[in-house]
Amino acid sequence: MLSSACGGWSQARYQRHIENFHLQHVKEVIDTLDALVRDEEIEHIVAAGPDDALALLHEHLPAHLADKLEATTKLDLAASDAEVLQATLESFREHQGDTEAEQAQINAREEVEKSRIGNERAISEARIASERDVRQREIERRWMP
Repeated sequence: MLSSACGGWSQARYQRHIENFHLQHVKEVIDTLDALVRDEEIEHIVAAGPDDALALLHEHLPAHLADKLEATTKLDLAASDAEVLQATLESFREHQGDTEAEQAQINAREEVEKSRIGNERAISEARIASERDVRQREIERRWMP
């Protein structure tokens, strides 16, 4: 008697098939993205999709593309082009705000460091000038009658 009950080997095989299909799809997406980024000289990437798809993408994304990945946003597979664009722009704006704040902090730290270095240089130059004056006076004292 044949059984059509779910489970067993056929269920596990079907699950592996689906996982393999998702993995293959992500690899194709990465290959296409890689070519697009290279050909169009794209500097920033925003990825949108379901959480499980984004997790799989992150797991297999090469380092040179991961470095360009600015933000991700959760999005339903049935989302319209307008919804995709809107979510992508919002995610990018949020990330850019974070990036601008981080850049402002970096710039402030650099200014403090420049100021510190400038102060140290001024102190060093003053010390050198003082030592030069002392040597000059010593030379004058020894050689001048």
